[in-house]
Amino acid sequence: MTKSLLKGVSPLNPYKIKFLQEAELEFKTLDNNLFLKASKVLTKLSQDPFAYSAPLGQKMNLNLTGLRKAYVDDKRIRIVFMILENRLIILVISVNKRDKGKVYHLTQKRIDIYQSLFDKLKCTNLALDEIFKEPS
Repeated sequence: MTKSLLKGVSPLNPYKIKFLQEAELEFKTLDNNLFLKASKVLTKLSQDPFAYSAPLGQKMNLNLTGLRKAYVDDKRIRIVFMILENRLIILVISVNKRDKGKVYHLTQKRIDIYQSLFDKLKCTNLALDEIFKEPS
């Protein structure tokens, strides 16, 4: 299996997996064994993100309410993501080690940086191509 992102979604997998750029890089640079395990977790999430994840709230004095986490490789790796039900999208924010809460601190930084993107994604009257279009 090559290190490609999960592409289209079949009727059995109603949610599309999208990544923040940094999360995509983290995912792609996992060693092959972890990459395969993380890919399997992402496939399960695309089928039913609520069944294969747990909600986050307050973690290490960080407010991660509204986000969810999924475990990879006996909880060594965390996938932190947001479910955008109105768009049937799972937006992966971080893919990183559990080590001393590293993944949660990275997630909080990204939440701060991308807050306007998250707000736009939650807005149902904006099309995805409008949100992601390049400025002219």
